[in-house]
Order: sequence, then structure tokens, then C-alpha cells
Amino acid sequence: MDYLKYLATIRFFVLASALLMGSTSVNADFSFTHNGHAYDVITNAKSWSAALADAKTRTIEGTPGYLARIDDSAENSAIFNQLRDNIPARDFGSTSSFDGGDAAYVWIGANDRRVEGSWIWEDNQAQFWSGNFTGSPVGGLYNNWGNEPDNFDGQQNAAAIGLTEWPLGDGFLGSAGQWNDVKDSNNLYYIVEFPVGDTVPAAPTDLFATPGDGQAVISFSAGLDNGSPITNYQFSLNGGTGTALSPADAISPITIPGLTNGTTYSITLSAINSFGPSVNSSEAVVVAPAGPGPGPGPSLVNLSGNIETVVSGGQGAEVKPVCAMALASGEFMFSCDPIGEFSLENLPREADGTVVRQIYADGFFPSVTTLTESGVETVTLDRAFNCPSYNLPSNPDVIPASAGKMHSIAGRVLLQATDTPICALVLVNGAYVFSCDEEGAYSLEFPLDANGQYKLQVYADGFAPAVQTFNEFDDPLNVRMARSSECESAPASQN
Repeated sequence: MDYLKYLATIRFFVLASALLMGSTSVNADFSFTHNGHAYDVITNAKSWSAALADAKTRTIEGTPGYLARIDDSAENSAIFNQLRDNIPARDFGSTSSFDGGDAAYVWIGANDRRVEGSWIWEDNQAQFWSGNFTGSPVGGLYNNWGNEPDNFDGQQNAAAIGLTEWPLGDGFLGSAGQWNDVKDSNNLYYIVEFPVGDTVPAAPTDLFATPGDGQAVISFSAGLDNGSPITNYQFSLNGGTGTALSPADAISPITIPGLTNGTTYSITLSAINSFGPSVNSSEAVVVAPAGPGPGPGPSLVNLSGNIETVVSGGQGAEVKPVCAMALASGEFMFSCDPIGEFSLENLPREADGTVVRQIYADGFFPSVTTLTESGVETVTLDRAFNCPSYNLPSNPDVIPASAGKMHSIAGRVLLQATDTPICALVLVNGAYVFSCDEEGAYSLEFPLDANGQYKLQVYADGFAPAVQTFNEFDDPLNVRMARSSECESAPASQN
């Protein structure tokens, strides 16, 4: 569909209707496009929450809208220029904020309604700013604050783009086109964004390669799909032409077959959606596949054994197997079929000659052990009992119609109620990533389960596991971890 013609047609009929009714002041909604996205500016002023709810009900050819997310200065300029050219000064009083210095504003999707000072975009829950006006950007994401945010009066929890300077007539706190935090109860115009254009996905990041026999296994963090689900990945060897995976595979990790053992490859990945492939990943991983040989040589390690826990009841202590995730050197498996057994083979060593074995299971403290040799071992997990939670409770609805739908989330893993990042394993419906950058950030794409839900599991050595279930409409923002020392010892009757 030609969205430019579509938007122009809508605007024509809105303006024409106003003129036929004899209006002398046309204060009509208007639309525009930028960089493959469509935008509606709604001039029926609402509170931030009401604007958010209305944005979600608006669609273009089935694509739902959201309060605008501004990702760079070019988008900010494009939006502000449209606001400036289409909202006359005589209407500024209809979209002004007393607590914002009496200036005129238009709502965007940024807010810190969940955690004060943790500013996120509502559509993808990505945090872009931490703190007040002396704070700092998060993850290199764009911001365009004036001398803000300042949470004046302790109630300013939503962001809007200024149509004028503020305070009005002075401007020492901000200029037109910059952002201000104001009370979300203000009734303002608002911008609804639709990712409807021909937009390829963002490239994957955080690539990690594990060599195999004539193949390489690449784990990664998926980039944004930009409105069209990622359906496959393609790989490029040593800077050559990209080759799409066959059969298609849209979940990390992916396997690249047909490689020659002993040959070193530099591999990049790109994501594919209905509009085509992304640019190649900015980072390349270097890997040299190797055959299994007669057994683990000096550089390879085999690990296997059983994962269990000890429970006590009326009949005394009892050993029970545990379904867990066993991970080492980028290889992983689940000890669920048969329950309790794990085997990881041909594991490359770290630079210091060791292999770090990590065991994670819902309801148990992680087991992280550094090993130097192959071995068969029983791993006993301790239950996490009566641990405090620093996360909001989740009680998601079951939505069977969403089963199998690809979904993406992003956020940070933090210590308790602080802004201290934690390096953790983030596991969702079979996909995983580590939050080990300086922000504790994670980003994952995965299919929803048969109930249209997903289980978010976060594990870190020395911390209680954080496990919650969500649906596509109830995403978390940040995951906050309690220390193991904050939990109680499991009672003897705990099963």
C-alpha cells in the first residue's frame, strides 16, 4: 500500500469536512511519514494514560500504533517540524501544562511511571535515561531533554515535546523541540507512531561462536524487528556474500553447516524479515571448526553427570532429579529428558585453560563451578526459599490466539532497588542471553508458548533466581535481583 497517498487522503477528508462545516479555525488531526514510519498527531487533548490507551487502538492495515518513540535527532527534527507547521499558536492553550512552565507540549511515549528516574519508552520498555537532569543516557540511546527531567513537585512522570520554550516567555529550562517531564494528568495533544514502512530489522549483536565438527554454533542477541517479525538469519563467511539458513532458523543460537575443520572463518550475521536482510552485524566472530577425534584432546573437555536436589519429609531425606539448564563454553542443554541427566562434549577451554560449568533451574540457587578436566559428576542444587522480591507481581491473562507469535523484550538486570547492574543469564522460552555489559542490559526475541505467554527466568551466581510469567501485553522493564543471603534456609519439610 502507498502510505503517503493513504495519509494524504485521510488528511484531505479531515480538512475538507472542517471546511464544509464552516469552521473558521481548523484544529484537525494530521499525519506524516518519516524513515518508513507513519505518524498521526491527535489534537483531542488527553492525559498521558488516556493517550496511551487510544494509541493502542489505532491501526494502519492491522499494524497497531504506540505513543511515539524518538530514536535519533533526525526523527526528533522531523516530528517537531511537523508540529510547528501544523499546530497554530492560537491552539497552544489547548495543549499546555501549568507545571511545565505554562508552555505548550505534545505527548510522546517516554515515562518513568514505574521507577522514578528510570526513563523508558513505553512501546519496547527500553530504558534510555537514568536519573534527573544531572543523570545520564543508558545504552547509548538518544535523548533530547531540556534542563530536565526534574520531577517538579514529585509528580512529573511522563515526557512531552515542547512546542515553545519554557518557562513561557523565558526559556531558561528548555527550548521548542526539546523534551520536558510533566504531570501525566495534563491533557495534551499526542503523537501516535506506526512502524508500517519498508523497514528491515536491526542487525544482531553480542555474537559468540562455538566450534563443532564441520560447523559453528553462533549465539547472539536479536535486534529490533522494526515492525515485521524476524523470520530467518543469513551468515557471511570472511566478508563474502550472505547465505540464508536453510531450513530457516530465527532463534539464537543458530548453526552454520558445511565448514571445513581446521579452517579459520570470520563470520557475521544479518537478520531477515519480510522487507529483506539487515546490515551485517558490526562485530565478526572468528572460529575454526574441529572434528571430534578419538577423544577430548588437551584443548577440549567433556562434562556429564546428574543434577539433583535433596528434600526431606516424613520418610527422611530423599534425592530427586532436577530439570535444569546446563551451560559451558557456549554449549547448553536441558536435563529434562530424561530428567536430571546432562552431557556437554568437546568444550573449548577458556584462555586460562579452564571451563566454567553453569547449572540453572527454576526455584534453585545457581551452581557455577570452574573445572580444569573432563569428568562425570553429580551436581546438587539448593532450593531458594522465602526470598524477598524487588519486582512487581505478574498475573498475565492466557491468550491462546498468540501462541507461537514472535515477541521481543529488552531491559536491565539490577541489584535490589538500586541502579547497580548485574551480569546474569536471562532465559526466555528456550532463548537466552547474558546481561554482562556495563548497563546490565539484555534483549531477546522468542516465540510465545501455547498460552500466549512466556516465562522470564534470570539467574546470577550469588543471587536468588527471579522467575515470572508474562504475556505480550504485560512486559517487564527491569529485573531486580535479591542476594542469596537475603533468603531463608529451606525447612525440613520443604519439597
